[in-house]
Amino acid sequence: MKQWSITDAAALNEGAFGKLTGALTGENERAEDLIRLIGEYLYQSRRLRVADEATPEKPGLAPGE
Repeated sequence: MKQWSITDAAALNEGAFGKLTGALTGENERAEDLIRLIGEYLYQSRRLRVADEATPEKPGLAPGE
């Protein structure tokens, strides 16, 4: 069974995470921008992790080559 990180959970349920962030920062335009920024970061980091997991390592190359 896969263990989910907080980032995974937030990316899967960005709406609830955004509501929580808004509640913590106060409802205003800046809070909405912060929520959007956090959501974009979480989405991109999740996509990169999924892509990394799907890419098989090439034998004989060091990671990152």
